[in-house]
Amino acid sequence: PQSMFVDHAQYEIGFMLKKMGKDDAAILAFQSLVVIFPESTLLDKAHYQLGLLYSEKGDYRASGNQFDRIIEKFPKSSLREEAVLHKANSLYNEGSYGKAAQIYESLLTSTKNKGIIRRAQYHSGWAYYRMGKEKKAMDVFKNILKDADGSPLAPGIKLWFGEYYYGKEDFQNAQKYFREIIRQYPESSFADDAHYWLGWAMYDNGMVEESLEVFQALVLDRTQSKWAPQAILAIGDVHKKRNERDKAIAQYEILLKRYPESKITNIANNRIGTILKDQEKHALALEYFKVAVTRENSETNAQIQFDIAECSEKAGMEEEAIEEYLKVEYRYPMGKFWVMRAYLKCAELLEKRGEHERAFTLYQKLADGEGREADLARKKIQLRKR
Repeated sequence: PQSMFVDHAQYEIGFMLKKMGKDDAAILAFQSLVVIFPESTLLDKAHYQLGLLYSEKGDYRASGNQFDRIIEKFPKSSLREEAVLHKANSLYNEGSYGKAAQIYESLLTSTKNKGIIRRAQYHSGWAYYRMGKEKKAMDVFKNILKDADGSPLAPGIKLWFGEYYYGKEDFQNAQKYFREIIRQYPESSFADDAHYWLGWAMYDNGMVEESLEVFQALVLDRTQSKWAPQAILAIGDVHKKRNERDKAIAQYEILLKRYPESKITNIANNRIGTILKDQEKHALALEYFKVAVTRENSETNAQIQFDIAECSEKAGMEEEAIEEYLKVEYRYPMGKFWVMRAYLKCAELLEKRGEHERAFTLYQKLADGEGREADLARKKIQLRKR
């Protein structure tokens, strides 16, 4: 009797730690229960919680092992069918889509639990899609939409259909599904996604003014939505595509003021910088590029750093420009295209300033590569040798 209370207490400790978000401590608590109380009636529940925790941490192999133990050691457990479903999910997340699909299909014939059947159908659709079996996936999703019990999954499935057709450039069908979500599930978490993508589906279908109205409605009616700043950016981008540069900048500035903490402010700053650079307002563009660039080693940041250097050069700040060109390589080596361009521009600037030895060093580095910049560098080296 004493051990019964102790193992229950141990389980409750693990459960509370999990609820508090202390996953590592919760894992240790449930593992301790399994080791210390091998005869506990809570072992299946402990393995189940461990499976969920490992899954949340992204360790899908360990997660699947915990669900396997329930399936093999506790065949009469009330959690067995859930464990089978989660085992399939672990395989799916590991990329074993075929094995996951087999388990989902077996559940459809072996269980009478409608909730599990519905989820197994849904997940099997994704597994087939990942396997490249698009028609099979679409048939599965369409069957769920026909089933009244599938209604909780319907908004997500319809959003997938909309995105699927959008990706296929079938903008009419994409609009159809996005509109259905907005009309049928206005309070759903998927409604904002549908509003945003409806705007782009309309734009790409030639309905430019209508797309601006959709984006504007999202901005005005759903100010707290994650898509609101994206919609402002989209309005700016539509104006930019129409060569309405002042209107585009105005929208990007609204985004910067209204959502200063949003991650996409860097994109807005970069967009403004690009427009100003095209207008040859190099000193002003420079200020926006400097705010837009981050320390992440990426192609995008390499390009922005190149723009900083080029604007510095065109603004007459040659010393700063040389330094900024060289930053492209040592800060953002992932952006190889921009590294090559920066080396060439820097070498040409050094040569112009009479710093031939430094320029020659950069030409030698470039000559080891491939492409237009490397070809030009090799020609420069040959001319020097002559």
